[in-house]
Amino acid sequence: FPLQRFAGPRRKVWMQFPIPGIHDYADRRLVAGYPHDCPAHLFHLGSEMKRKPLDWSYAGQVNNESRRQCITQLRMLHKGFLHESLGFWQGIPRDVYYEKMAESKVVACPAGGAFPESLRVFEALEAKCIPVVEDHLFGGVSYWKYVLKEEPPVPMLTDWRDFPLLLDRTLQGWPENRDKLQSWWAGYKKGTCRWFMEDLRELGGID
Repeated sequence: FPLQRFAGPRRKVWMQFPIPGIHDYADRRLVAGYPHDCPAHLFHLGSEMKRKPLDWSYAGQVNNESRRQCITQLRMLHKGFLHESLGFWQGIPRDVYYEKMAESKVVACPAGGAFPESLRVFEALEAKCIPVVEDHLFGGVSYWKYVLKEEPPVPMLTDWRDFPLLLDRTLQGWPENRDKLQSWWAGYKKGTCRWFMEDLRELGGID
């Protein structure tokens, strides 16, 4: 999108999937977020989100090296749910996908095609799970810290061979670590509303 063609003082640029060194001009950097239907699917799964009988889960494509490494580790683990789909939204039905996620304490979130974040990270947060994400560097800069301007309180790794040990540590801290993460996530979402009002005031859109 040709943002460089927008000119003038009365503008604010909000950007998803920003790249360090390229999109530094963005006023607000946003996470990918979850699909619009996610809250509706999770609305009826309150009991599953409380019980969480599964230690971990992953349901999605295996279409890059990062995901292949992740799946290799998951196949050796127990007390979880694994489904390898053929394409984007071509796997198990959406209601089953969210049901399995709601039942999970930890959700493996390997990188997408171009970025370490994906919709799955934020679906997992909405389902009161702990996502395990990859900490990728873009030009020597941590992607997550660049987007969030802070270290996110989620487990991060650079090699999926470390996942079994990281999973054990995460389960040992359950549910206190989940509760801390939920507090952070609620604060982030409220923060985006606050940013919107602040930017409108600064631009003269509201008094």
